[in-house]
Amino acid sequence: MGITVGDLGDGVTASQGFIQILNELSGSFESRSAILQIDNHTKMTLAFWAQKDVHGGCHELPPDKIPPGHSGVFSAQSIGLATGVQGTVSYLGSGFSFTAGWDVPFLGSNSAGARIDGEMGARYSKFSINGVGNQRVHMRYDLKADVLDYAEIDAKYHALAAETLSLGGPTSPEMFNTDNVGKRREYEYGVIYWSPSTTAHEVHGAILHKWTELGREKYGYPVSDELPAPDGGAVSHFQRMIDRQIFRGSIYWSPPTGAHEVQGLIRDAWWQRGGPGGLLGYPIADEEPWPGMGRLSRFQNGSISWKADDGTITVIGP
Repeated sequence: MGITVGDLGDGVTASQGFIQILNELSGSFESRSAILQIDNHTKMTLAFWAQKDVHGGCHELPPDKIPPGHSGVFSAQSIGLATGVQGTVSYLGSGFSFTAGWDVPFLGSNSAGARIDGEMGARYSKFSINGVGNQRVHMRYDLKADVLDYAEIDAKYHALAAETLSLGGPTSPEMFNTDNVGKRREYEYGVIYWSPSTTAHEVHGAILHKWTELGREKYGYPVSDELPAPDGGAVSHFQRMIDRQIFRGSIYWSPPTGAHEVQGLIRDAWWQRGGPGGLLGYPIADEEPWPGMGRLSRFQNGSISWKADDGTITVIGP
């Protein structure tokens, strides 16, 4: 028999769209349709990463986040008569990815499967259940921790100390950030931030001050510890999801220029010309609006602009 709402178990809450999906699919629908349910039995929020529709498409999109102890529920359906529905969706945890796949063919048996990839994947286990029938087929996937989740912020702190980078003593407990996805802990001389898709990294000094000005996790989570850059400078890299796309930015610091951010296509064009070690040198300002045109970043020896209407990149300088 198919999986029902009652099969979720204690402590697992279906998404608000679950009943709506059932109601919509109970009316008119194409030749094949499925309701997909991912149960998150870990202590971390799973973050949407990628979706692939082989046949058909998602009727209700997968949720951007699946909090601990909750279920992410969405639906897929065929897009024509005498066709099936098949696809995958992937979520990111800390140091691993979880991919769920489904196939409700026009002819043949249904199938569902799940896969865990990544260096931390061995800590977790999964199972999947095939639904029956070919309309409103329930397919269920479960992810759980086989060992206790590691305290990654604490582990990062001790690893940094072993590398002689001391952030000083902690000045706060481990706290959830305002996005309810990542966590942080404050120290005397810096911070350590963690999220499921970026793991734990430190930020300190002038780069931390600039990152705080930019809104910290609103600008993006750190994907690196502070790294050395040319001529005695330093850099930290960041990323966040915007409308299911990955935004990437960096904050560079040098003694003569201070700390400034560079992002997106302008950053890519600057890197292609050697970045801070190239002829343009370090950024001397954050990326700024280019009135009536697009965006602009200024460097020690020139500038790079991006036009919003056609994506043209223009470099002025040596």
